[in-house]
Amino acid sequence: MNATTVYRGAPAARHSRPDADPVTTEVIRHGLNSAADQMKRALIRTAFSPVIYEMLDFVTAIYDRDVRLLAQAQSLPIFMGTMNFAVEAAVDAVGGESELEPGDIVFYNWPYGTGSHPNGLTVVMPVFLNDEELIGYTTVKGHWLDIGGKDPYSTDTVDVFQEGTIFPGVKLYSRGELVGDIYKMALANSRLPKMVSGDINAEVVAVRTGTAAFLRVVERYGVEVFGNAVERMFDHGEAIVRSYFEQIPDGRYVATGEMDSNGLDDEPVPFEVAIEVEGSTVRVDYSNAPDASAGPINCPLPCTVSASPSRSSTSQAVATSRTKDTSERSRSSRVPARCSTRTRPRRSSSSAGRQCKRSRSSTTPCPNLCPRQCLHAAAVTSIGTSGGGRARRPAILGQTAACSPSAREVTVAATAQTASFT
Repeated sequence: MNATTVYRGAPAARHSRPDADPVTTEVIRHGLNSAADQMKRALIRTAFSPVIYEMLDFVTAIYDRDVRLLAQAQSLPIFMGTMNFAVEAAVDAVGGESELEPGDIVFYNWPYGTGSHPNGLTVVMPVFLNDEELIGYTTVKGHWLDIGGKDPYSTDTVDVFQEGTIFPGVKLYSRGELVGDIYKMALANSRLPKMVSGDINAEVVAVRTGTAAFLRVVERYGVEVFGNAVERMFDHGEAIVRSYFEQIPDGRYVATGEMDSNGLDDEPVPFEVAIEVEGSTVRVDYSNAPDASAGPINCPLPCTVSASPSRSSTSQAVATSRTKDTSERSRSSRVPARCSTRTRPRRSSSSAGRQCKRSRSSTTPCPNLCPRQCLHAAAVTSIGTSGGGRARRPAILGQTAACSPSAREVTVAATAQTASFT
């Protein structure tokens, strides 16, 4: 199967977008940021797992009804860009919007929907205004210490079923009432049931805290004013991101690299990634990625999109411009990924070490992006630092005449440099 999926940015608005008062927009924006931060604080204060409250291996976020990111607290940067996939998949799994009711909380950890291994369990709570109108979602994804896999943290799995218990979109709470069977099943499939119990309750507290704060903002200004302010935020963010991309000379930038192994054998795994820049639009092309691996270094589509330099670098551009990392950042990017490859593997493929595919993409270009730095962004994408197998970081060769702004295509070679880790 060689079909190629092209992921594009956030959907358009549901309604017309009259101009919004800039002061009100800023107040609403900060109110949403505060709501996400309240979720983070509630989670940290109540979680049992030190991986959550010390290492911050989680994300808290707020989305609108169209699953566009409104606010996200600072936590684990590598989760950026995956949560919209997780929310959409969780809602679809329970039957869509029509099956959601006030007080519902959905459990979801299917790796090909969350972009994480099964230990990264997502909790989604729909937000209803006056218990009638769905206006958005609050969500948390946090790392559970054990979820019944072959090991508490698996790095040598051969399929997704060895990695832990799967909750394919089930209601943990229905109309505010705990679904006891689901709760008991989660505890029964963990070697650390007390820790899991504490973290479940912490995630529930966090989404409920976010829901209450989100509703306060909407109720204060009304749905129409709130909606107009949100669209202004998205438009402003998109303008910032596009102005950032326009500084990069047009052309196609290609980088190659290699991983030492797939975690199961000693065969190297080469890969290639390309960035195509045209005006203010960036296309990150994974079409030449290797086939899906037998080992746990496969990267589900949410990870591939999240790790793309176009999305990572826009985060930096937005941060530089003192705005939050919301869904407007992806409007100017496209990410093609071919089926049955490491960047869009089969749905039974192991993905416990999916960060092998994306961790290095966190090393993004600086705001004053030049061609060589853009190549660096391409080269670091898809280099592994954790999970199965050792990684070889690409060393960018010295800048040559091919890196001049007039160059239409630039190719960067990568030399093997073994990274050791435990």
